[in-house]
Amino acid sequence: MTGSTAAGDLQVFQAGTTAPGTPTIDYSAGQTRANNAIATPSASGGLTVQCDQATGTVEFILDIDGYFEKTLRSGRAPIASDRLSGTLEKYLDI
Repeated sequence: MTGSTAAGDLQVFQAGTTAPGTPTIDYSAGQTRANNAIATPSASGGLTVQCDQATGTVEFILDIDGYFEKTLRSGRAPIASDRLSGTLEKYLDI
């Protein structure tokens, strides 16, 4: 995340479910931060990114690098990397 106009946090979680209440990343105004997280997508592959910030906006960058599958011996199936980004005022389903 980058370009935050106020302190807050982002939560990344399965689309169509209730936010877990545990931040994926916390930040201060003007800060640029990164975090590695594992999030379980919905059956259709959806995630929700929720911004908990009193006022203003924050920009986020989400790199998708792979997924875990029970049938694989290594447990992780590589996929072509993808990058999603957006400016949040409250939440975004991706």
